[in-house]
Amino acid sequence: MRTAMRFWRALEAIPGQADVIGEWRLAFGEDFDLARRFLRPTERRAKVFRCPKPGGQGCPRRVVVHGKGDIVAVCANVERDCDSLELAEADIIVQTLDHRRLGSAVAGALGIKPNLVVMEGLSSTLRIGEDRSLPGKRFPLFFTIPQGPDGFRKAVLSLVATVGGPFVFLTPTDQRVERDAAHLLIESKAAHLPLSEVLGIDGAGTLAAMQPPADLLAEFRASASPTAPENTVAERFPTPFDTTWERILMEFHADEVMLVKCGSVVRRVEPEQMGMKSRKSGRPTLQWTLLRTLALTGGTIPLQSPKDHDRVKKQKSELSSKLKAYFQLPGEPIVWKLGEYAWEAAFRIRAVNLRESSLETSP
Repeated sequence: MRTAMRFWRALEAIPGQADVIGEWRLAFGEDFDLARRFLRPTERRAKVFRCPKPGGQGCPRRVVVHGKGDIVAVCANVERDCDSLELAEADIIVQTLDHRRLGSAVAGALGIKPNLVVMEGLSSTLRIGEDRSLPGKRFPLFFTIPQGPDGFRKAVLSLVATVGGPFVFLTPTDQRVERDAAHLLIESKAAHLPLSEVLGIDGAGTLAAMQPPADLLAEFRASASPTAPENTVAERFPTPFDTTWERILMEFHADEVMLVKCGSVVRRVEPEQMGMKSRKSGRPTLQWTLLRTLALTGGTIPLQSPKDHDRVKKQKSELSSKLKAYFQLPGEPIVWKLGEYAWEAAFRIRAVNLRESSLETSP
C-alpha cells in the first residue's frame, strides 16, 4: 500500500472539483487511474484550454468549435505565443467529481456501511454513514471538500448546530483547517479526520485504510463514550496562532517535569496541568507514561506484535485527546507510520534527563 497524498491534495486544488479530463490528469499524476473512477461527464464544454506557458492577455487558448469533429484551441494574443491545437469532443467535456461515489468508497474503506445524504445548505458535504460500535449509539460521519478559505469553518458551524452531539468530520487534508472551528469540534466531542493521513491506495488501486479501520476511530469512540472520563485539562497552553504540531518541542527533564517550547513561548509542565494525574492515587496516568515513552524513543512507539498494538492503542488515543485539548490544535498529534508498524509523534519530543520507564508497570 502507498499513501494517497497527491490524490487528496488534488481534490482540494481543483476549483469546484470540475474541469476537463486533461486538467484532472495533470493534477492527479500517478493517482489519476483512481481519480477517474469518481468522475462523471457534465453537459458543459470548456471555453478555454491550457497553454504551454502563461503569457499575454489571450491566455489561456480559446476553444473554437467550427463544427462536429472540428474543434480548435487558438491563441488569442495579437502576436501568437503558441500554436493552435486540434481537440476532440472528449477533450472539452467538463468532468465533475461524483461526491456520492467517492463518499461511498470512503465509508467502505473506514469499515462503515455507506448511507449517503447530501446536507442541506452544504452542497459539497455528505453524511456518508454512521458509526454504531457503541451499544445504543449512532455517530454520523460527514465528508466534505472545503470550498475556499471559509469552507471548513462554514461546514463545522453548520454541522455542530445541526447534529447536536459527537460526530466525525472528514476532509481530504488538514490544509484548510480553521483553528477556531477545529477547537469547536473538540469542545463538541467531534473528531476531525484528514483522509490523507488514514486512507491510502492498495495493490488493486483502490482506497484502503492504512491501519485497521477500528483503530482509526478508536480515539473518537473513547471520547464519545458515555462512560468515558471527561477530557479535561487543568490549564491550556498559550499556543501561538497558526502553530502546527511540528513546531512544538517537549523536553522531559524529570519523570514528572517537562519544558514545552513553541516559538518564544516556554512553559514548565507537569502531569496535573495536562489532566494526566490520577485523582485517586495522585500518580501520573498511563497517558503521561506513554508521553515519557515517546521522549525516550525520540518520538516513535514501535510495536512488536498485535498484542502490543491492542495494549497501547487505547492509551495512544486518550493521550491524543489530552494533547489536542491542552494545545487547542487540530489534526492528529500521533500518527501511524505506514509500513513500519509504529506510531510517531507529529511534534518533537526528547528526553534530556529521564530514566527508562515501562508502560506495563505504570499506574
